[in-house]
Amino acid sequence: MKVHASSIFATIGLILRKKLLLQCHVHLMTQKVVIAGGTGFIGKHLARLLQIHNYEVTVLTTQVSLAEEQGITFVHYEPGKDPDPEIMSAISGSYSVINLAGASVGKRWSSSYKNVLFESRINSTYTLVTAVNTSKEPPLSVINASAIGYYGDRGSENLTEESQPGTDFLSRLCVDWEDEAKKLNNFITRLITPRFGVVLGANGGAFSELYDLAVKERGASFGNAENWMSWIHIDDLCEAILFLMDRTEHFGVFNIVAPNPVRKDELQNIIAEELKKRVRLKAPRFMIRLIGGEGAVNALYSSQYVLPQRLQDAGFSFKHEDIRSTVKELVEEISRQNVH
Repeated sequence: MKVHASSIFATIGLILRKKLLLQCHVHLMTQKVVIAGGTGFIGKHLARLLQIHNYEVTVLTTQVSLAEEQGITFVHYEPGKDPDPEIMSAISGSYSVINLAGASVGKRWSSSYKNVLFESRINSTYTLVTAVNTSKEPPLSVINASAIGYYGDRGSENLTEESQPGTDFLSRLCVDWEDEAKKLNNFITRLITPRFGVVLGANGGAFSELYDLAVKERGASFGNAENWMSWIHIDDLCEAILFLMDRTEHFGVFNIVAPNPVRKDELQNIIAEELKKRVRLKAPRFMIRLIGGEGAVNALYSSQYVLPQRLQDAGFSFKHEDIRSTVKELVEEISRQNVH
């Protein structure tokens, strides 16, 4: 019987990680998680959840003058450069390093901004992977974000973690982003690549924009029955990150999406119904390209029916699977915030 070297290395890595994890659990009250991109929409939610679970949180930020707040330590770093001693100190002995850094895809994609989208992701990944590879006390896991933009515009095709990438700009960006993370090269540290769907939450992200459009009755129909959106509630996203972080047997790519994708027109209609508004507008593709460029066309017209196969196989339980009840909950949450 042939035994592949890769299987031997994987087994050794698993044994080492389990040994270290047992040591970590002895001091679980003080385990440190490092987040790059921790001041954004996802990062803020994740940091709060980590604190609830008694983790120390250190946020790596490109901002210079952030002081410690609410128990979070901020450390300045420069993506694309080799890690300095302060970064090495932050990462050394940490439980996990989570990279959420990347410029927003919600702006107009000029040639120069495409470079920003690329460099903000590749450079942060380079610096963090270099730090972990050279650390004498590396973390048990690196969780380096990606996105379902990896798959490109695929209509109604069922997409799992095994599906091939697309060929458009976002697909190529995600492939390069994931390839940079694969330069991680030690036995101890697992690499987890969560491909995030469209994130829905009351305090930012796509839902806030859709809500505002619906309130003003500026929501639009896109006129394509196959225009699928694979979404995830912010709470489920953060819980999924902790779920994968705490289970040493899991590594590789995971689609972080709810099990039930929704048609984009249907989502617009559900939000409008919940607010007792109407969807009045039609949105021709040529007009969206004229107004918002390639990025807007991608966001509004691309279709991805992505399934969380590996996450479900691992035993993760979603709290938000139904889009209608999720929208109702988010609308109620925004209404409560507006009252206060």
